[in-house]
Formats: sequence, C-alpha cells, structure tokens
Amino acid sequence: MSFGGAAFLTHRFGRPPEPLRTEVRFAGAARKFAGRFAAGAAAGVLLGLGWSLAAGLVVLLALVFGLVFAVHVWLAKPVAASRVSSPGTILRNERTGAVALAVSFMVLLGLFDGMAFAFTAQTRFLPVLGGRYDLALAVAAGPAGALFGFFMARGVAAVCYGLAGAIAGGQVFPPATDPVLPFVVGVCFGGGIGLAVLVTRARGSYFVHHAWLAVTGRLPWRLMHFLDDAHRRGVLRQAGGVYQFRHASVQERLAEVTSGS
Repeated sequence: MSFGGAAFLTHRFGRPPEPLRTEVRFAGAARKFAGRFAAGAAAGVLLGLGWSLAAGLVVLLALVFGLVFAVHVWLAKPVAASRVSSPGTILRNERTGAVALAVSFMVLLGLFDGMAFAFTAQTRFLPVLGGRYDLALAVAAGPAGALFGFFMARGVAAVCYGLAGAIAGGQVFPPATDPVLPFVVGVCFGGGIGLAVLVTRARGSYFVHHAWLAVTGRLPWRLMHFLDDAHRRGVLRQAGGVYQFRHASVQERLAEVTSGS
C-alpha cells in the first residue's frame, strides 16, 4: 500500500514524464556513472546493514545496487522529438527504455527483499510498537527509497518513495522457514516495484491514459493507426516525432465541440 500510494502521488503531482531512449554510450558518462554507482552502493550497504545481513551479502547488494543505479545513465536519455523520424519511433524507444528500467529495478529490489527475508539475523536496533517496527530499519530504507524515487521522477517522487521505503522497510518480520517463501516474496515485491517504475515513465502514463480514454469511448483502441490514417488523409501533419493539426481551424472547431458537449 505504501509503494502504491507513492506511485499514485508521483503520477498525480510529479512532473510529467518525458519519453526516454536507450543509448549505451561511454563517452562523457564516466563521472555520472561513477556518481550514481556510489549512490546505489550506499543504498545497498544501508539496506544490508539495516537487515543484519552477512558481510558478503552486503558487498553483493552494494555491487548490484550500484550497477543498476549507474545503468540508469544509459536508460534515461530524453528523446529529442525534432530529431526522431516518426511518433512510432518515439513510442518504441520509450518502450525499450521503460521496460529496461522496470526489469532492472524489479530484479534489484526483488533480490534484496528475498535475501532479507531469507538471511536476516533478526537484530533489533530501535524497536517500537511491541517490536513490530524498527526505527533504525526505517532510517535505512527511507534514503534508499528516496534515491529510487529521485532517479525515477525527481523531487516529488523522492519524497513519496522515501516515505514509502521508511513505512515498508521499518516493519520487522520473522525469517523464512520455507526455502520457497523468500523466492515468492522477492518475486511479488520486485514485480510491484517494476509496475511502479512503469507508472512513473511516459510509456506507463501513455498506457494508463489511453486505456481509460478508450474504455470510456473517447479514443480508439488502435490510437496510432487512427493518427496515421489522419496523417495520410491530410488532417494531421508530422513534425519530427509528433503529429500536429494541419489547420488550426480544425483544432479550434474540435475544441468547441468538446467544450460544448
């Protein structure tokens, strides 16, 4: 519920997501890559120590968190619409970038949650609420959630996901007694995080709004086919990666009809 609420607040009050593209380009990205690797590694260490994991597991988390956060340098290149050949190209690029980000964080946080559930040493630091919540764990998980949110959608998302991380991360749970349970927990939590990442990306926003407008009869399900057809018929014109009305009078007329209805 905490991460679902964070995704909703980010989607409602955060900055509109921009289309992204993937670009594996090392030139000029070394400093940013190193900075994000350090931030990710710090988050992994905080979480590993907070859940009293063994030193080897903490190091593993630091490396995995660092790499996933650093890879974001290549998976979050804004698309310049004026330099793209077609709107379909923008959608394909954004889909690739969004899916890559979602999968990377899904694996990352699913791995951590499964490891924490399987190997926690159950050390109590600052327990409250009858031992069901630990303030030290919340302090460890909060900054990790804030970093996650900042890389997804900057300020509002950093606050929302920081609070979500503190709320969820501070909960104390017993270690797993069934070897299958950590796997199930990791898959469920990782899958939820992957969906949250998609919601904060332009692709997810496009899918949610398109589905809602199509269900309510205000847009066709095959939207790109509809726009391509309007372009072939001369109603729309293409300017790089976007469609525009060829004649402003058509746009004004449609706006009048919509506001009148």
